[in-house]
Amino acid sequence: MKRSQGLIPRDAQSWALVAILAALHIVLSVVPIFPIITPFGVGQITASAITIPLFGILLGPVLGPIAALIGGIIGSFLNPGASALFLGFGFIPGVVGAFIAGLLIKKSLYPYSAYLATIVYAILVLGFLFFPPNRPFASFLTFLWLHLILLCVLAVTVLLPPIRKRILESETPWVWVFFVAFTSTMSDQITGSFFFQAVSAPILFGGYLPPEIWIFIAFIYPIERLIVAIAATVIGVVVIRALSEIGFAMDQ
Repeated sequence: MKRSQGLIPRDAQSWALVAILAALHIVLSVVPIFPIITPFGVGQITASAITIPLFGILLGPVLGPIAALIGGIIGSFLNPGASALFLGFGFIPGVVGAFIAGLLIKKSLYPYSAYLATIVYAILVLGFLFFPPNRPFASFLTFLWLHLILLCVLAVTVLLPPIRKRILESETPWVWVFFVAFTSTMSDQITGSFFFQAVSAPILFGGYLPPEIWIFIAFIYPIERLIVAIAATVIGVVVIRALSEIGFAMDQ
């Protein structure tokens, strides 16, 4: 992907894209695509989840989270029900997901940015697994099965230079974009789960979600996140190529 400053200064280009993507996120925040099932009712995952990986992929690890923060805060006013489940902090999972995507896509800082992404993701996954109220241990291990597999794949991809080099130099960039998008949306998912279990549930409902709920979710969220990652990949590859053609300087 060739970098070019184009005719518009990089800062102006980047902030314009921040505004566009944040606006898209806000609009999509009222378009439901998946239900969130809890013992207290049914919420919705909206189409704005697709924009989270795009924030990081297109804007990097700094402006990406900023766009997610802006879009998430404003979008919460349009979808107050979902925001209420996170006590008004529903933007946090999206900010984390955008940050992870930005770190993984940031070629100029490799491998250190990828190391940081792996560490952050590991803290989230293992932190949830060993969160004291999350017992019995086996039940929450079941919930995290895909997260643990992805963590292992991410670690191998980051730590083994031959694999990393092959991916980054691949002539089919959609492979790497998909991997980044999937890791991003999975980071979004585990952050939301951790926040809800540790903060929201005790405050809103006076207790933690029982293990049966997490086991049930364990076979639902992989499908949801796979669909989100595929959609983000298709859109991301098209947008990356379009921006490259008009001379937009990608933050890589």
